[in-house]
Amino acid sequence: MTIIVADDSLQIQKISKPNVKHYSMPYTSGYFAGRNLALSQVQTEFVLYVDDDFIFTNETVLKKMADRLRNYPITLVAGAVHNGVDIAGRANVMEIGYSKKGMCYRHKQLDIAHPYLPHCWWTELSLNFFMARTKTLQRIGFDQNTVAYNRGHAEFWIDALGKSNSIFCNDVGVDHESKSVTSETYEEDRNSHGYQWRKLMFQNNMCDIKS
Repeated sequence: MTIIVADDSLQIQKISKPNVKHYSMPYTSGYFAGRNLALSQVQTEFVLYVDDDFIFTNETVLKKMADRLRNYPITLVAGAVHNGVDIAGRANVMEIGYSKKGMCYRHKQLDIAHPYLPHCWWTELSLNFFMARTKTLQRIGFDQNTVAYNRGHAEFWIDALGKSNSIFCNDVGVDHESKSVTSETYEEDRNSHGYQWRKLMFQNNMCDIKS
């Protein structure tokens, strides 16, 4: 397995390990710029995406994700993220609604079980622990102008609508250790761009999004 790291940290600590490709980027290059760089280096059929503060445990059985992608018409398998409790033990879908402003997408929890896979539900919005077909991610693409983390997360799943058959499975998971990277500089950079919902909605022909 090859691990690809796209790093736009203020003080980059070079990773020199077997099977690790570490790419340095200009400081705060952006959330999706890093994804694009990393994805461009993938040479396998499937790719696993995780945040840098996720910890693999005995529940991180990647083979389950890969088997589901191989054996079923599924293009993305998202897993659970634990932080003492399960903070992603659900599947969210996008609901089309209408208002005076026009057509809207809103995401909400809706349990639609996969007919053949126990512990799995159809999803259109999950967290950043997922395995997907490499060609699917390349087809969805990442908006190079997305810098802020908070906007970028929603941006990806909105762009994936109609392009990916995604499921969420709670029998595969990672732990989330946010304290290991939290600092004043980190929080400032993470939140400095705000949610930028108006821009996100405008470029996707939407009027509103609410949980």
